[in-house]
Amino acid sequence: MASTIAERRPRRFNDLREYLSVVKEMGHLKMIEGADGELEIGALTGMIGARRDCPVLLFDAIQGYPRGMRLMTNMLNNAERQKIIHGCPAEISEAEAARWWNTEVKKFQPLPPVFVNDAPVKQNVKEDKDVNLKIFPWARWHEKDGGGYMCATSTVTRDPGSGYINVGSYRFKLIDETTCVGHMASGHHGDIISKQYWKQGKACPVAIS
Repeated sequence: MASTIAERRPRRFNDLREYLSVVKEMGHLKMIEGADGELEIGALTGMIGARRDCPVLLFDAIQGYPRGMRLMTNMLNNAERQKIIHGCPAEISEAEAARWWNTEVKKFQPLPPVFVNDAPVKQNVKEDKDVNLKIFPWARWHEKDGGGYMCATSTVTRDPGSGYINVGSYRFKLIDETTCVGHMASGHHGDIISKQYWKQGKACPVAIS
């Protein structure tokens, strides 16, 4: 008898490193060393990302940056990876996955936050004069980009009135060691929330990951 989707064990991971291990095991990881952040990374990402069998690209030893300061692209440009990201077995059909997700999303219940004194996110902390955004590889993705950008972020903002928390994906352009600017298109939640702070003469707090 055929097993149900719920009985098929999906691949699990708790962080990005574990996810990379999973996609490597699947044969979906492509390491690229020595690429140039001036248009080359963007070109490779775009060309390979258009393929149906597009792998995850993990750039290392990027020109101008030390080995280990890596950059990943095309994380979700593949139906199998989209399934495992959502906890769905990778081997089921896309139609089965759509039906599974339609059922699962109706069960969604937000989890309350758990406050802790220590966590992996605090392993690398830089403050005040130690902050230097230029240590990260900011690629110039497109010919008409005005400089290096960090893309596909998870950008968290909080509505100053209701307390509603929004997570949006926006591009950020590097300005200098301590400054980057976000492109939050007009009408998007990040833009709406930011303007509420500005009307009060305040800066809008933002967390970016």
